[in-house]
Amino acid sequence: MSGEPFAEPHEGDPVTSYLEQVLASQDLRFQAALAKAGTLYHAGTRGAQFEERVLAIIRDFLPGSYRARDALLAPGGDIEKQLDLVVHPGSIPPLFEQLLPIELITVAGEIKTNLRDKNDIRSTAKKLADAAATSPRQHPVPFFVLAGTLDYKDHGKWLAELVAFVSDDSLSWPLWLAVFSFDKDYPMSAMRVSASSPIRALTTGGEVLDGVVTISGQQLSPSAMCYLWIWAAIYAADADHGMDFRYMRDEVERLCAKEGGLEVQFRPEGDTGKMMARHVSLLLPEGQTIDSSDAPVDEVAAPASDGTPAVEYAGRAETNNGRRKVMLITLGPWVDEPDSWDESAWGGSPTATRRGYGYYSGMTHEDLLNSCRLFWRFNPESGTWRGIEYAVVAHDGRTRAVVGISRYIGPFWGRHGFRGHVVTDPALVQGLVGREVPRRQNPITTIEL
Repeated sequence: MSGEPFAEPHEGDPVTSYLEQVLASQDLRFQAALAKAGTLYHAGTRGAQFEERVLAIIRDFLPGSYRARDALLAPGGDIEKQLDLVVHPGSIPPLFEQLLPIELITVAGEIKTNLRDKNDIRSTAKKLADAAATSPRQHPVPFFVLAGTLDYKDHGKWLAELVAFVSDDSLSWPLWLAVFSFDKDYPMSAMRVSASSPIRALTTGGEVLDGVVTISGQQLSPSAMCYLWIWAAIYAADADHGMDFRYMRDEVERLCAKEGGLEVQFRPEGDTGKMMARHVSLLLPEGQTIDSSDAPVDEVAAPASDGTPAVEYAGRAETNNGRRKVMLITLGPWVDEPDSWDESAWGGSPTATRRGYGYYSGMTHEDLLNSCRLFWRFNPESGTWRGIEYAVVAHDGRTRAVVGISRYIGPFWGRHGFRGHVVTDPALVQGLVGREVPRRQNPITTIEL
C-alpha cells in the first residue's frame, strides 16, 4: 500500500472495492493490536505495545517518501512534548532523529488505548500550536488522535465535543484535528471541517459545512477515514509532497455518490448543543498546498465550440458601492496534459479538447479559457452563484484576466463549469486585473472586487 493511494480497479470490479475491502480490513489490525495490549497487566505496558503496533500500521498507510515514528517536539524555548506519532518527510537530516522541530512535522498524532481525557488532548494541541506560532512554519498543524475504546454512552456527541474543544479559536496557531476510534461496539471518526480543512464536507444542497462531523464505522470504517485524512493532510500541508491525488479523489467522489452521500452527524461551529443528521460528500484537497496557488491537479476546460474564444465587452454587471461580485478562480502553474470530453448537451462540441491547464505568463486567450471554465465542484443553482456574470482568474495571489460567463453547464462527473468569453474591455480589465487577492485552498469561490 505504501506510496500509492489506490490500486487501479480491474474492469468489472466495484469502484469502491479498494476503500471498502482493503482499507476497512485494516480495522482488524487495529482491533487485534488493542486486544493484544488488553491482555497485559500493566497499563503503561499496554499503552506502549498499542503504540508500537499502531505505528507499524500507520507506516503502511503513508506515501513512500514519508516516515512515521515517535519523537520529542523540540522547537526551542520552554515547549517540549513527547509525541506518540509524527509523520515527516524521509529526507530530513539525521541531526533531527530524536528532537524534531515543529516545522519538520507534517502530521502529529496521539495514540490512546482508552480515550477519556479531553484536557490531556487539549494540552498536546496547545503545545503544538504554541510551538508553531514561534517557528517558521506557515501552515496549520494536522493533528489526529487514534483511540482504542471510549467510556461514554453517546460516543458521537462526545467526540464532536472533544474535537470542538481541542481545536477552538483560542489556540495560538490553527490545527486541523481528527479523531479515529476503534471501539469494537462504536467504531467512529470525527473531524473538524471547514472551507479550508484537508477534507471538506459538502451537503447535497451545495453547502460546505463549518463545524465537526462524526462518521460511524457503518458508513466508512475508521481505518479508511484515517487513511484518507492522513493523505489529505499531507497533500494540503506539504509543498513538496510529490503526490498524485487524482485517483483517490475520484474514488471517494464515487463512494460518496452512493445513495445520496455519507450519513454523518454534524455539530455546527459555535453551537454546543446541536447534532444534526446530514448527507454529505467528502471533498479531498484540490489544490497543491494550503498557501500556494492551489489549482486542482485535475482541473480541465474546453475552448468555445468553434475552437476560437470570442471577446465579450463589459457593462452588464451590477456593482455594490463600486464593487462587483465575481467568481474567483485560482490557477496553479501550467501543466501540459491533453484531454477531451463531450460538451454537446450544452451547445458545445462533442469532442471538446484542451492541451493543458493552469497558468503561464503571456498565455493565449484559448489556453486561458480552457484553464478556467471547467471542471469545478460547486452548485450553480445555489444562491451563492446566482447573478454572477464574470469570473476573475488569479495566479500567485494576483488577478490576471477576466472572463464573461454566458451560461453554467454540467454536471460532468459531479462537477460543473460555464461557457463564456475572454473580456478585453479596458474599463473592466483595468478595474479587476492586477489586484492582490487571498491565496486559497479552494480554487473557486466568490469575492467582491
